[in-house]
Amino acid sequence: MAVRRIAALAACCLAFALVAIAQSSKPDLLIRGQLSSGKSFQRDIGHDLVFRLVPSPASFGKGWDIQIVPKGSPAAGFEEYATVATPPYHQYKPTYLNASYGVTAQQAIAMSPRKFQFVETSADSQAAAVVVNTIVYSIDWPAHKTALESEAEKIPVGVGELKIIRARTTPGKNNEDLGSIDWIKFQVSLWMRSGVTLRDVLFPEVALPHPAAANSGSPGTGAATAANASVPPAHR
Repeated sequence: MAVRRIAALAACCLAFALVAIAQSSKPDLLIRGQLSSGKSFQRDIGHDLVFRLVPSPASFGKGWDIQIVPKGSPAAGFEEYATVATPPYHQYKPTYLNASYGVTAQQAIAMSPRKFQFVETSADSQAAAVVVNTIVYSIDWPAHKTALESEAEKIPVGVGELKIIRARTTPGKNNEDLGSIDWIKFQVSLWMRSGVTLRDVLFPEVALPHPAAANSGSPGTGAATAANASVPPAHR
């Protein structure tokens, strides 16, 4: 559980660096709202995109998932655009506003503000998946690192920041119960075409303390986050 929490903190370090790039200008959109457990929130953010907070799947904690989704049904690509651009994967991540992966409801609320990234088009979601999946599933991906970085550089990403203003939680009853997030008041800032690319996300210039890298045999470089990633259709 400690490893999972450390991985979440490492992802937050990367996200803070990325949002610093975006914050050279005011956010394009500012969203405020409040939400009770089991309810959803959505807001049209332009560019044929929608920001959503949706209840997390029952097996993945009591709270919400942060999502950026296209309007309607895209002809290709994925139905959700933040997952592929926000590491880590198969671990607790900034888009999980819930109690899961060993993170309690109280700890989840304390992780504020939360920084996340998202692609903005169906074509970019497909291109991003190819890059990330190549890193994840190809044993010899380091031999193609230059080409992968080049492809990732072509994929722009938006940057988001969710700040929890107030919240109510219910503590867990035992070690297996991580508790629940019952109500939140929040603010979301969004930078569209932020100047950040997928290369900044997957190949940060400064190596991150990603604990899973040592366990998986991934190189301890700036690509450590990507080397432990996985993308849809699993989404988790």
